[in-house]
This record gives sequence, C-alpha cells and structure tokens, in this order.
Amino acid sequence: MSLLDVLRAVRDGLDLPPELLDLSWQSLHEVGNVSSVVVLDVLRRTFDQQHPRQDAAGLILAFGPGFTTEMLLCCWNEP
Repeated sequence: MSLLDVLRAVRDGLDLPPELLDLSWQSLHEVGNVSSVVVLDVLRRTFDQQHPRQDAAGLILAFGPGFTTEMLLCCWNEP
C-alpha cells in the first residue's frame, strides 16, 4: 500500500471532503514521504495558509514505518 492509498483510505474511511486533505497532498508532492514527521510540515502549511475558526476541532494523523499510527485530537485556538 502506497502513501497515496493511505491518504485516499483516510479520506474515504472518515468520509472527508477531498479539499480537507489538500495540504497533505501538497506536502506529499513537494516534500515527499518523510514518515510521520510530515505532520509538522502540514501543520506549518495550516498556520501559513488557513485559519480554521476559533475552537474548531482537528485530528492529526501520522503514519510511520511498519505502519505505525499516531493520532492527536486537537482544538484550534489563536492567541
């Protein structure tokens, strides 16, 4: 299973609108597969390009070697 398949499976499994993973696709295209540390690049892109509404919920998913998975449920708060 490629990382492309993983992103598609996350999108389909969570029934997400395709544009919700735009920054993940951009990161994969520009940076490549750098394992779970890619969440830091996607988070940077989120800070730079998008501003979710105050108190919006978010889910950070990371997939590492051997298909390890890390998940973090978070809430967007700006100072």
